Amino acid sequence: MNDSATMDDQHPSGEGTLLAIEVSDSSLRSDRIKKADLYAEAGIQEHWVVDVQVPCNHILREVAADGHYGWQRTANGGDNVSPIAKPDATFNVAGLFGVCSTSRHLARLG
Repeated sequence: MNDSATMDDQHPSGEGTLLAIEVSDSSLRSDRIKKADLYAEAGIQEHWVVDVQVPCNHILREVAADGHYGWQRTANGGDNVSPIAKPDATFNVAGLFGVCSTSRHLARLG
């Protein structure tokens, strides 16, 4: 992305994008299929879809010759995940939802 562009002006490209992350509340199908295909076609080697409805992280990696991600995994609860570009950066999936889960629970109580 050049200096004058914003994320609203331009979709991420494979050049310089190590990981694309979508936070999905109501658009899971689109994020896992349509957006994943766009990111794979752009050459982005890894795409995470954080599903706030189920609390899990869908991980898609390794763009195949057909332009789709060839490796997919769903990480849940106590699983730890690391991006392939920074394997020393580890995130606990449950930790990604601590604030969201508390906020949703409190909203339902209110």
